[in-house]
Amino acid sequence: MLPNMLFSGFLSNLNKIVGWLVWLQYLSPMRYCLEIMYRNEYRRVDFIGNGDPLNPYPIDGYNLDFGMGHCFLCMVLIGFGYQVGAFFFLKSQTIGV
Repeated sequence: MLPNMLFSGFLSNLNKIVGWLVWLQYLSPMRYCLEIMYRNEYRRVDFIGNGDPLNPYPIDGYNLDFGMGHCFLCMVLIGFGYQVGAFFFLKSQTIGV
């Protein structure tokens, strides 16, 4: 659970992840879930200081660049991959019995 939180951008900004570990953010389902949540939360909010460095738009500060549709599709594909992986793992465990 902690690696999912580390590489999702929840505990630290995605720009601050070490270069050779950046690819792990794409395997974290929590990263896509957080982006959907942030985009949904700030979708229709007008910020008075938009463009001001002291009061930036929140989505720009989190380095979120996938979009809601892409994140939803990635979450569905990751969930499907987990289901297929669990199926084959359980299948291999029952063959030896």
